[in-house]
Amino acid sequence: MKITNDFHGTQTTIRATLGRPLTAGQVIRARRALCPVSGCSCGGNLGERGPQSVRIEIIGALACGAPEIVIAPHE
Repeated sequence: MKITNDFHGTQTTIRATLGRPLTAGQVIRARRALCPVSGCSCGGNLGERGPQSVRIEIIGALACGAPEIVIAPHE
């Protein structure tokens, strides 16, 4: 699934199963790819900003403190 940040003009592709939580590694890689500026808070939990083709939901927290995120289709 392609996720974008329209502030930085960046995008990344996440390989995930709809409805299944992303791994901490997937979350970290997406954040780095979408919002490459250290300390910037322009995007959401994955670094996304602007309209997305999927819904990004926080469903809890991982042991490392990162949010547990699921990508789901729009309703």
